[in-house]
Amino acid sequence: MEPNHASRIPEASAETLALQQQALFSAMTEMIVLHQVIFDSEDRPVDYRITDCNTAFTRVTGISREAAVGKLASELYSVSPAPYLDVYAKTGTTGIPQQFETYFPPMDRHFVISVVSHAPNCFATITTDITDIKRLQIQVESKNKELEQLVYIASHDLRSPLVNVDGYSRELAFAIDDLEAAVSEQALPREQLTTKIQSTLAEMRDALRYIRTSTAQMDSLLKGLLKLSRSGRAALTIVPIDMDTLVEKVLSALSWQIREAGADVRLDPLPSCRVDAIQMTEVFSNLISNAIKFLSPTRPGLIRISGTAAHGRAVYTVEDNGIGIAPQHQTNIFEMFHRLDPAATPGDGLGLTLVRQILSRLDGSIRVESVPDQGSRFIIEVPAMV
Repeated sequence: MEPNHASRIPEASAETLALQQQALFSAMTEMIVLHQVIFDSEDRPVDYRITDCNTAFTRVTGISREAAVGKLASELYSVSPAPYLDVYAKTGTTGIPQQFETYFPPMDRHFVISVVSHAPNCFATITTDITDIKRLQIQVESKNKELEQLVYIASHDLRSPLVNVDGYSRELAFAIDDLEAAVSEQALPREQLTTKIQSTLAEMRDALRYIRTSTAQMDSLLKGLLKLSRSGRAALTIVPIDMDTLVEKVLSALSWQIREAGADVRLDPLPSCRVDAIQMTEVFSNLISNAIKFLSPTRPGLIRISGTAAHGRAVYTVEDNGIGIAPQHQTNIFEMFHRLDPAATPGDGLGLTLVRQILSRLDGSIRVESVPDQGSRFIIEVPAMV
């Protein structure tokens, strides 16, 4: 019986295997980079050299294979010492594999990095870019916090004026009973009856005033919540935006307020970005309006708007020399209905909450730096136009 040669699978040659491995290496979605540890004269690890990298490395970092291979990491990344040198050298010299999660500031990216040794004093890094996952986690945490605030508002901020309405309604009812009793008492002298009626009417007016104040407060809270809800559901049109033009239009719309405040507004050249124009206009309108509102009465007001772009992100700053924000307020100024001084400044306390919500939807962020009686800086970050 003849052997069935067709069922045999021919063994791959070493050259074929090498080509297959290279194809697999290049096709991996994770960044794979091979390195060699560099030692000084005292046999201490001082750097590492890139000996190979795959296509994913170039896609994520923007650094070509030709530019990377043969370079010292400290030179390639312009960081000294080389990134994660201690961790990498340990694996390269001992062979012990490691894995860790990190944020790499020069690239503004979050990574999970596995480190293995493939030869003496050599190591390979298998890196997964988790930046999008991290940003989604931040968005989820932000939404959860907003929900917690909504529950608090529903259970506390809305309940407080309702308690006032109920209490003063009872006072009003008691006042009406007293008035009816006074009128029905025929024995009371006319002068005493008039005094009683006037006193009761004054109490009724006070009760009505408190009731109207409480209902106005509830109305403001409900309108604010509706505004936030509509903003969170508004359709977005993400396009390249000329920020110089956008901010100039915002300043033109606020020209009366700027003139009334006697403020000097300085606009530096701004990088373009990819956002929704309507939403970004809302962001800058709120921030510049706030800067005007909280200028110091003791010195001429100065507001400066500037920006830079790097690593695919555009960063804008709205800076003022106003009254500043106390440290205890800086952590909660973005919360719903938080106001620094409700009695001294108008508004519903929603402006910064709205700004944060908008930027979250635009894959952006906002933070504040402030010194009381010196001024504040609001720093916005959104995707740059590349």
